[in-house]
Amino acid sequence: MAGKFCPQCGAPLAAGTKFCEGCGAPLQAQEAQPVAAQPAVTYAPPPPAPYAPPPPAPYTASQQPEPAYYAPQPIAAPAPAAAAKKPLYKKWWFWLIAGAALLVVIIIAASGGTNAKQEDLLNYLNQELPRAAGIESQVVSSFEGVTGENYTDDDTMLKALRDEVIPASKRLIEAVEAIVPAEQELRDIHKIYVDAVKLQDVAFAMYVTALEQQDRDIVERANDKLSAGVAGKEDYVAKRLAYATANGVTIS
Repeated sequence: MAGKFCPQCGAPLAAGTKFCEGCGAPLQAQEAQPVAAQPAVTYAPPPPAPYAPPPPAPYTASQQPEPAYYAPQPIAAPAPAAAAKKPLYKKWWFWLIAGAALLVVIIIAASGGTNAKQEDLLNYLNQELPRAAGIESQVVSSFEGVTGENYTDDDTMLKALRDEVIPASKRLIEAVEAIVPAEQELRDIHKIYVDAVKLQDVAFAMYVTALEQQDRDIVERANDKLSAGVAGKEDYVAKRLAYATANGVTIS
């Protein structure tokens, strides 16, 4: 216990002394008791709370996502004749298609009977074309019933195209292909009409694909195809009229 002193009198204590040499106080009880070792404490941090992302901010009016598909819009009025591209017009398109086959009065302007070309043309106008007119009218009315201002929804339009428009269009193609005028020039003019009807049929099939795939680009291409068919019918009507006039047949 070197370097220690008696707690009673303060006298210096020798190592191993049990009693103070100065005051005789016992020193055994004054020995410092060892401090019991305390168990080690390990810090364990609490588990982190799961991450919850903040809710997305609502869309503003300018941020609304576009729908996958846009319903067909009403067909616009035709542009002036000088325009590069003539858009479809509902009533004009009907008149042009129906007028291609529906003829009312045929007047022979020639005197002294008819020649072979006139006979062939009269047969074509009065006998052959009317057989296709009823089918053509069905195609037009069925298509117009579900497009433009009559459009209601995609499912209705798709059903009408599949069940009415396209089957009638196929019958129309068969009917016009069966018409074979005797004169080559008239056959060439009639082929313009046949090709236009086929373009129209392709457009109908493209509309079906567009609706099934909800693809607006296909709708636009189908519109272009249908417009090309309308242009072909317009060319056909003009050339048929010119041919009739050149051969002394007046169509009215």
